[in-house]
Amino acid sequence: MYGERAERVRAAINERALAEELPVSLRHVCLACADSLNVSGGCVMLASTLGLGEPVYATDLCSDRLAELQITMGEGPTAEALREDRAVLVPDLAATGTRHRWPLFVPQAQDLGRRAVFSFPLLLGATAVGVLEVNRADPG
Repeated sequence: MYGERAERVRAAINERALAEELPVSLRHVCLACADSLNVSGGCVMLASTLGLGEPVYATDLCSDRLAELQITMGEGPTAEALREDRAVLVPDLAATGTRHRWPLFVPQAQDLGRRAVFSFPLLLGATAVGVLEVNRADPG
């Protein structure tokens, strides 16, 4: 199952790049993953020397704003995934305990109309070099 899913994502990334007659980029990865997962948006952030993420591509303004909020506040699913080198999956930002976990991020994410955030570390060996974040306007 995992191998089939990974192959479909790789094919979607390559199709996007071929359609634009460009080499594969992080932009293609982000767009293909957002499309494949049927989410509202997404972004790719790379780790910086300060330990914070550096947004390199967002599919939309809301996803860009979510990334900036987490960098500014130092909290949120993507900030946590980058710090802890693990996936952070939040299917409902309104769930009990989520606001306590990220008291600054959650209300602002909800104000932007986002109800779910899923952050996946981009690993090089055992170290996260970045994060792919996807988000949804609806919980789930």
